[in-house]
Amino acid sequence: MSVDLLTLSIALNLANLLQSAALIGLALANRDRVGPVWWAAGMGVLTAGLILTTLRDVALLALELHTISNALVGIGTILLHYGVCRFFGDSGGRQWFWLAGGLIVTANLMLAFTGDAPPLRRILFSVVIALVSMLITRRLLRELQTDTRPVVLFLAIVFLVNSTFFALRAVAF
Repeated sequence: MSVDLLTLSIALNLANLLQSAALIGLALANRDRVGPVWWAAGMGVLTAGLILTTLRDVALLALELHTISNALVGIGTILLHYGVCRFFGDSGGRQWFWLAGGLIVTANLMLAFTGDAPPLRRILFSVVIALVSMLITRRLLRELQTDTRPVVLFLAIVFLVNSTFFALRAVAF
């Protein structure tokens, strides 16, 4: 049995679009909660980045599109982290968000303008996702004493697995 990566990528993009729509609905239904708005924004930005990633794999596109897609995925993940923190009552952290987002964009631009280095792009992409996923895991684990323990534990495991996968992807050649 062979797996068609393009079909898999399209299915993932469709699932991400549906998840974005669901999170937008959740945010609209819970306007009094801060976190879901950031989750919806993060998933939307992440989805846009992954759709651009799929497009660049299908057609010969400019190097700038690689920069934009990788930056969108990183910023989307950071927005998810910010949303988790805001959901659990953390205030502030916007300076960290702007700094991290700026660093991601700058690093991707530097890679684009210093010459095409796909392995370095892949490593940067993977490290960003791994680090932010680990930060989300760490933040979720602080909430294990609440009455939502099973859901929080499940999400912590999902983000831990995601972090582990992308950390291994960063070092694998």
